[in-house]
Amino acid sequence: MTAPDMTKPDITAADRGLMVVTPGDVRLQKRAPVVPADGELLVEPDLVGLCGTDLEIIDGLIDPAYIRYPLALGHEWTGLVVGDSPLAGHRVAVEGIIGCGHCARCSAGQTNLCETYDEIGSPGTELRPARSPSRLAWRTGLIPRSRPRTRC
Repeated sequence: MTAPDMTKPDITAADRGLMVVTPGDVRLQKRAPVVPADGELLVEPDLVGLCGTDLEIIDGLIDPAYIRYPLALGHEWTGLVVGDSPLAGHRVAVEGIIGCGHCARCSAGQTNLCETYDEIGSPGTELRPARSPSRLAWRTGLIPRSRPRTRC
């Protein structure tokens, strides 16, 4: 597989993602645009954290039952809501875990301990707008940045 030439003018920063193709093989690759579904927001991340889990993904240390390559890094993030939403222009923090909504833990309000959860950030959020269920996005009250952002 040949990585696309990221210097070409037809590939913008919003098209790129830091992808782990296989353990140990990390590339900046072109990615398909995202479109929010009903009940979702489109959030343009501007602050993304890479954590120990991301390093374990790169090293191939996560149980294969819980991960599918290729995937993008970056599941801890904040950003600005874009598109057609009452929250457009507001900064939000997004919960990374999507609880099933019906197990005992979810019913008790402990969605972070859900027995069959999914995660936002798989497929990652690092360089382009990301979809988020509206119910998992929380306004931070922080003022959006006024200075231009720098992207890879």
